[in-house]
Amino acid sequence: GLQVAPGSDPHIYLAEEAIGSGHGRQQMAHTLSHELIHAFDQCRAHVRWGNIIHHACSEVRASALSGECDYSEEFNRGYGFSIAAHHQACVRRRAALSVEKN
Repeated sequence: GLQVAPGSDPHIYLAEEAIGSGHGRQQMAHTLSHELIHAFDQCRAHVRWGNIIHHACSEVRASALSGECDYSEEFNRGYGFSIAAHHQACVRRRAALSVEKN
């Protein structure tokens, strides 16, 4: 994930177990896109990651724009059984999980 220590430059850390253990290129592309969206938000909006509103907003953007909520991805996770509003439900679920973890 995106790491920003006070007084330092932001860094993106990608864990091998998150993207390199049996996951395909698509998963890696979504993960990298997700983290780059956070980096863009940091540069553009000067996100304060300790502020839960800032953090949640960036997670919503990253989940919505990275491709991780594509129907095929959701279907592969076992969530893609409803076409109606699947993207919105996925974005909400994944953003909430990301905020909870941090």
